[in-house]
Amino acid sequence: MNKERKRRLEELAGLSLLTSSIIHDIRNYLTAIKGNAEIGAQITSDSKAKDKFLKIVELVNQASDMVEAFRKLYKGEEGLGQEDFYIRDSVEFVRKILGKRLSGINFEVDIPEIKLKGERKLIDQVFINLISNAIDVLENSPEKIIKIFCKEKNNKLSIFIADSGPGIPDDIRKKIFDPFFTTKEGGTGMGLYIVKKILSRIGGKIRLLNSNHLNKFMKKDYIIKENLENMRTIFEIILPKEVVKDG
Repeated sequence: MNKERKRRLEELAGLSLLTSSIIHDIRNYLTAIKGNAEIGAQITSDSKAKDKFLKIVELVNQASDMVEAFRKLYKGEEGLGQEDFYIRDSVEFVRKILGKRLSGINFEVDIPEIKLKGERKLIDQVFINLISNAIDVLENSPEKIIKIFCKEKNNKLSIFIADSGPGIPDDIRKKIFDPFFTTKEGGTGMGLYIVKKILSRIGGKIRLLNSNHLNKFMKKDYIIKENLENMRTIFEIILPKEVVKDG
């Protein structure tokens, strides 16, 4: 075993322990938040405040399901179960979760009524990670745009997530899906690695498009050209036809 492979295995072993510890802590925090919100809903006489407390409980329950799905993913266990859901609903859920972070950003979603069959919470996490990254890189950009749209081609479904930020330098493009690799201060370097792992579980994949991809797409497809022109960072999620539902 060469030194680089050994180092990578040691990193992944450490990652497993770290992940378990983080999941344990998040569960405790969510339990505390939910408990306090439920108490607040019971003791308040203000109907608006009660509604807000109950909304917190609802979001905490959704977050707890997501954490459990993530735990099962890393343990290699069966997930929370397959369900049919619209891609647009998943994106809109993430829009709600990220809320104020999207303030000042032109968030364009052009997704038809396409259903997927799979673990909804994991797909939600894919969108959370990718959209969160886009928000971060747009912080100092004069033009703040995030675009999400779909295209069916070659019996597969492509979901494009693009932003108008500064782009990703050529010298790090091959590293961005590696665990622990980050260029952000305070970043964990786990976001894109998690996305890749989730998609591989359902037979999908993700790639960062380069200029060759874009030139090829833009020559063949006006819709893609219209959506991706002037976007600097573009991820393409490719899903197999088996997870795309008819109707």
